[in-house]
Amino acid sequence: MKTDIPPNPRKKPVNCLRQITAVMLLAATMFFPERGHAQIDIEKLVVRENIHCQDIAISATKLIPALHQDNKIDTLYALLYYWDLNCGLAEPLLRFYLLDQIEYNRFDDTFYPDQILTFLEDFRKSTSFENPNFYLDYYAWEYYEVDSTYSAFSKNLALYLQRYSDLQPIELFFLEYYSHDFDRAMERLKSGELAGTRLDSLYNAKIEIAKKAKRVFINLYGGLWKPNGDLALLGSHPEIGFGGGFIQQGFLMELIFKIGFGPSPNYYEVVVDNLGYRTKSFTNVHVSGRIGLVPIDINRHQLLLSVGLGYEGIQAFSTTEQEEEGLSRMISSASFSPGVEFRFPVSEASYLGLNFRYNFLNFSTRRNETPLNGNALMFGISWGFDDQ
Repeated sequence: MKTDIPPNPRKKPVNCLRQITAVMLLAATMFFPERGHAQIDIEKLVVRENIHCQDIAISATKLIPALHQDNKIDTLYALLYYWDLNCGLAEPLLRFYLLDQIEYNRFDDTFYPDQILTFLEDFRKSTSFENPNFYLDYYAWEYYEVDSTYSAFSKNLALYLQRYSDLQPIELFFLEYYSHDFDRAMERLKSGELAGTRLDSLYNAKIEIAKKAKRVFINLYGGLWKPNGDLALLGSHPEIGFGGGFIQQGFLMELIFKIGFGPSPNYYEVVVDNLGYRTKSFTNVHVSGRIGLVPIDINRHQLLLSVGLGYEGIQAFSTTEQEEEGLSRMISSASFSPGVEFRFPVSEASYLGLNFRYNFLNFSTRRNETPLNGNALMFGISWGFDDQ
């Protein structure tokens, strides 16, 4: 028995299934004393004519806090058994099972289902709903309502049980999680503190499956295009863009589109229809595909090494000049761009990336045009979303 609070006077749960029926009848008598020894079953306790699990859920979650508070343990276990028998293991039911095991110092690491991480994640999501008093029923595959008092009851019970001094790390995990301290609980799991438990094994198996799965991502990009050689005449320019791709088993594939903009600090000469023009206009277009490797991928902290191959063009005239004067000159080059990216998780579904690339270019200029030999360094920040 835990030591921080006075000993709990409650009885041990009924283990023999034969005794459940008797307990149910006893419970009915306790709830309806005016009927004496009339046989009233659990179905009438949840006020039912026909069994529907959504009705059982809302009735049971209303009764559980009251039975727990009144110390009517036999009735409580009969009710839990009835709900489980008729509807399967619902998340609110599993939640109370685990808290009850911890309260009675009989936590069983083999008790919870293999899908425990899914149960936990669905519970976490439900707490962010505008109305959190719902859970996902996996048999009907729809959301069922629970009594409005149940969430606060389970949270307060989990907080209260943290007062015990002899809690195991696995027990602390569930108490923190069900008291809505999700990040702290998951950090305990991710750190390896629960090594040797079944939950740790299930989590590591899930991680291995996730590593083999295709993880799709999209991102927005902002950075700087900084040329060298003769190309440095055009100056450095900000660029924005977007991309998307996937990572699977350490292999990366990505498509990128970017635009650089801003006037050149210096004039450069171009030829259109055999006539020369001096211009400072600059618009850079970059389209490429990339392949690469992800040698480091730890808790969504990733190192990406890749090479890109694509097209890069410089438009020497502004949109106004193109529309009003009919002037257009796109100076083109193939693009080969090896680079590195570091990604850091920002939330469960988003990340920030630091990008560094060296872009080998070979812009083809005509006779009487300003030579634009040189390459460019590109570095910037990406903000992305993934399905990890």
